[in-house]
Amino acid sequence: MILITWIPVSSVRAAAAAAMSVSGTAEVGKTITVSIKVSGTDGPYSGFSGGFVYNSNLLTLTSISCNFSSFNWYSSISMGTFSCAGASIPTGSTIVSAKFTCKAAGDTTISLSDFEVDANYTSASRSISIKTPVPLSGNANLSSLKVSPGTLNPSFSSSRTSYSMDVAEDVSKVTVTAVAEHSKAKVTLNGVQNNIKPGVNTIKITVKAEDGTSKVYSVKVTRATGPTGSPTPTPQPLPLMEYLNQEWMIVPIDEDTDIPDGFSTSTATYKGVEIPVFKGLAQAGSTDQILLVQLLTDEQIRLFVYDQSRQSVYPLLFISQPETSLRVLDAADANQIPYGYETFDFTHDGETVTAYRLISDPANPQILMLLMNAQAEEVFYL
Repeated sequence: MILITWIPVSSVRAAAAAAMSVSGTAEVGKTITVSIKVSGTDGPYSGFSGGFVYNSNLLTLTSISCNFSSFNWYSSISMGTFSCAGASIPTGSTIVSAKFTCKAAGDTTISLSDFEVDANYTSASRSISIKTPVPLSGNANLSSLKVSPGTLNPSFSSSRTSYSMDVAEDVSKVTVTAVAEHSKAKVTLNGVQNNIKPGVNTIKITVKAEDGTSKVYSVKVTRATGPTGSPTPTPQPLPLMEYLNQEWMIVPIDEDTDIPDGFSTSTATYKGVEIPVFKGLAQAGSTDQILLVQLLTDEQIRLFVYDQSRQSVYPLLFISQPETSLRVLDAADANQIPYGYETFDFTHDGETVTAYRLISDPANPQILMLLMNAQAEEVFYL
């Protein structure tokens, strides 16, 4: 006979185990976060307690927090201890987070001391290597700057920030190639290079260093605008001219104006303003010239003699006399020849006599002759 004995076997639940993780940059002056996670098959858990062991020469504990609500949470920063009771903690949960500030460079270990979960003790630790931070670069220089098409003026230098250049009338866009000296510096442009307008355009290239230092380079691009005529100056209004206690309008001289014989168009000054006049030819040995000005009087345009030195005018009058016979004379002295005239042989009634014609207009039918009048005076007649 065979006896078979059944021995009941109960399942065994594994106690909670702790795991530690570290996040953040382990660098002098920065903060790291240490997290404790529990896992096992006997959860949920009602409480835990323990403390941190660390090198206080390298690390400073700044906070401890519980990630679950509890009526009995306690922590001591100075002691590095903590405890929790009356909670319901699922397995696989992160239960404690602690923050440490890195004080000095070196290799160290953070570990748990007397850590228990529901009276089951477990342990965990992590090794960390605290580094001395590498200083951030403040280099915001460019190593090269090129703009195409065109040539920078002056030539590029990393220490010079202002440049200029000219481009043709048909250039509406340029290519800017800017390279920073430091690999971690960032280069940005203001976008003007994509829309070059006629005239002056300022391209700004900003270099931002690793530590935030900024430097701005600028390029003034002048785009040609093509040939343009000189602006027409605004004519200054002509002043009113006084005569016999009245003010009369000065009439401009244009291409349709009849120029008196023996005169040419010119300008003079009246009350500080340039006015149009007719200028007569002076006689030899004299610097005086006759100036005529056109005034609109009683709706008629009349010629007046203008005395520029006195800033005044007087009427231009013509006096005629009855016909008379005058003797033609020859000028024995060349100084008697009127200024602007020359002698020539003039034939009248079959006789050749000396007459005087304009040097500038020899064909002008109006000539001068030296005659003797009834009073035996030698006078030039037109």
